[in-house]
Amino acid sequence: MTNFLGLEINGDTFLETILQSGLHDLAGTVADAAKLRVPLVYFYPEQDAWVARPEVEQMISACAQGRLVPVPAAMHEVRENPRAAETMFRQVAWACRQDTPYPGDSGAGLRRPDKNVLMKQNRRERERLRRSGALPEGETEFWTGYLKKYSILEKSTDYRDYLNLVGQLCGPPPPGALVLDAGCGNGMFGRWMLREAWQLQPASAGAPPVYVGLDLTTQGLNDALTGQLNARRWPLPNSPGLQYALVDFDQLAEGTIRLPFQSDTFEVICCSLVLSYLKRPQALLGELYRVLRPGGVLVASSLKPHCDLSVIYRDSIGRHVTAEEVESGRNLLRAAGKIKLKEEIGHYNFYSPAQLAALVMDADFNVRKSHLSLGNQAAVIQATK
Repeated sequence: MTNFLGLEINGDTFLETILQSGLHDLAGTVADAAKLRVPLVYFYPEQDAWVARPEVEQMISACAQGRLVPVPAAMHEVRENPRAAETMFRQVAWACRQDTPYPGDSGAGLRRPDKNVLMKQNRRERERLRRSGALPEGETEFWTGYLKKYSILEKSTDYRDYLNLVGQLCGPPPPGALVLDAGCGNGMFGRWMLREAWQLQPASAGAPPVYVGLDLTTQGLNDALTGQLNARRWPLPNSPGLQYALVDFDQLAEGTIRLPFQSDTFEVICCSLVLSYLKRPQALLGELYRVLRPGGVLVASSLKPHCDLSVIYRDSIGRHVTAEEVESGRNLLRAAGKIKLKEEIGHYNFYSPAQLAALVMDADFNVRKSHLSLGNQAAVIQATK
């Protein structure tokens, strides 16, 4: 069994059928298009990382009633750009009515649906999906498997740029600073701090900083420890300290635990791509506010709604990588399909920069800066206490 667009299917049977039917290559697609005797309207996102326009045009030219409609400023996941998606959906509605080019909003005479009706329909559909598609594994099991595939992102320029931005917003830690990585995963941000930022500090800069990583999975913490020990290259006693703790942030919402630190402990807190996956992110933000020192810095991030991770994968394999690394990237995208499914049914909630800033301000932080990063697929904010 394998994950395909969020669904568990028999991979061997699926791939065998694809090959037998000639559905796996451009030649088979062109041959099928030539057999069509009905209109085909192909909406092509101009920034699609997966599909080459010359191949689309070759397929359309083989179709007697084929028509290509470019979608400007759109990627493979069209909803990544809400304005482009709305424009495309209007043209889809028009194409379902008659086979003529779209005459424009005024000429089409399409009615805009009532937002309240759409929201009610959306809630009903999410509830139906929850009932029909019970999640087969818990969060700990899911993230343990996901983090095994995550390290391939270090090959991506987009992800390295993202780490650089997060590190710049965190700023250089003062001597003896305590830095909290809330949701450290396999420690990629911590390794970046050790390699790129802290090693630039002279040995005479005072007491070394201390990095504290918190995560849901034992596997993630073990990987973080191994990688960060290898990245920590200072001679003792100037080498930064490393500490780790196993914490389920969802238990904060239930009021059964608090973060295991006194108030006003940390100078810097990083919460990278974590808040979206919590049942009640406000509970974690409240605790982060408590343990951050006055004047301290919080850097938080979230994937944006309907994000398109294909651009990151494309950048990862567009350079000199091994066949094993290409397969690792594919495995990561398959796992990301489950994340997208959980977003669709409302199990996860992703935030735009404005939504993320509002969430952080609700916890009494002062938002200073807001950015898009990770190939413009993640919102990143800097806030202070």
